[in-house]
Amino acid sequence: MFGKKKNISINKDMENSNIEKEKDSDDNALQNGAVEKIELSEHIENTNPEATIQDEEKKDFEKIWLLSKEDFGPLWKYVADDDITDVDWDCDALWIRSATKKRERVDDPEVTSEFINNFIDRVAIHESALFNPKNKSFGAETETLRITCVHEEMSPLGRCVNIRKTLPRLRFTAKEALDNQYTTKQIMAFIVNCIKAKSNIVICGRTGSGKTETAKFFSSFIPKHEKVITVEDSKEWHYKNINPGADGIEFKVKSNQDYEEAISVALRLSPTWLMIAESRSREVVYLKESMTTGVYCITTLHTEDVRHIPMRMINMMGTVTDIEQELNDLYMCLGLGIHLIEKEDENGFIHREIDQVGYFDIDPATGKNRCYMIVSKGVLNKEEIPDSLKEKIMERAGIEDIYLCKELDERMQLNPVLESSYEENSEISESERENEKNEENLLEEAKSLLNEDSESLSDISDAVNEEEHE
Repeated sequence: MFGKKKNISINKDMENSNIEKEKDSDDNALQNGAVEKIELSEHIENTNPEATIQDEEKKDFEKIWLLSKEDFGPLWKYVADDDITDVDWDCDALWIRSATKKRERVDDPEVTSEFINNFIDRVAIHESALFNPKNKSFGAETETLRITCVHEEMSPLGRCVNIRKTLPRLRFTAKEALDNQYTTKQIMAFIVNCIKAKSNIVICGRTGSGKTETAKFFSSFIPKHEKVITVEDSKEWHYKNINPGADGIEFKVKSNQDYEEAISVALRLSPTWLMIAESRSREVVYLKESMTTGVYCITTLHTEDVRHIPMRMINMMGTVTDIEQELNDLYMCLGLGIHLIEKEDENGFIHREIDQVGYFDIDPATGKNRCYMIVSKGVLNKEEIPDSLKEKIMERAGIEDIYLCKELDERMQLNPVLESSYEENSEISESERENEKNEENLLEEAKSLLNEDSESLSDISDAVNEEEHE
């Protein structure tokens, strides 16, 4: 009996073993099939050109815009609008600033506090950024956007968001600037010629007056072979984009110390031009040093008048032991100061204008520092341009008339003005008057021929009628 039970037990063990083996083989088959399916699906995805293109397009899109259109939701229509420069959420309302209209509140029912909170969370996840009472703010940046988010711990009324947009191109052309009365053709040509003669330029004005876009526009006239290094804490200049093929390097910094280090490194790279997107603090010390060592500069800062630029820069330097000496140095190296303003017309559109252009130098008659007000309230005063500046432009750039610029005319697709004594407000040149006179003569001749033809046709018609009558 014991032997029979043992045999039965062995048989059951063998059956169970076979079942387990079959089960294992089935599991292995399923796993192998699953692996084959996964490998096949991966192979299909990898060999599907449309999927690859979509992935690449998504990466390119997010490189520019950070998030997808779906993540931006109702904000996308504002972000995608080229005319809009800033999108702001001020805890409970949406505000829009554009290049052509004043800042205005927009009542968009889709943009709510709940949506903004979700939007901030998506941006924080994308950037792997901490956002809590201890980490009260964070920023995200792409080639065209700078997003700043503020926590309610810092802003008790609610979370705040600013989306700042800078396009990797010029916002206006020379022709558009002149058509919109941004300045006159002579003033624009004069500034361009100063750049050709390697004059330092400081552009000032209030927030939103267009300082950065003006700096970008005039920097586009720098010859491509002259090495340019831009230093900025957020990408706004896009020098390589607006000047394809130019010799340029773009530095990005995070703090004032980074600015100082970046400028120091830039000077060791032997640039012709050093561009500081906005001068705010002690970096102006290094900027001044670069100007005095033969590196030329274009920068922007906040002040209400070009005559305030030197003292504004000294205030940013911090502790200065000899203010008078610093002022003397600045007047010797600053070059041009340009002040911008914005005006609103009766239709609510914003127009930005060059209000002032000053030239800093030492007055040879008095030996004192002087700012020559070449442009005041948008009007050119030629008598204010010192001979030293005229000679500098003519000698360095080989320009005969400082109020004419061939490259500017080419950009506007106009024929260069031939008269060296071109007057800005002259009504019509002599050659134009002669052309108009010739056109008038041709019109008179054409009218005379038409009259003669009509008279001859009338005679023929009368003759035919007489014959028919006879």
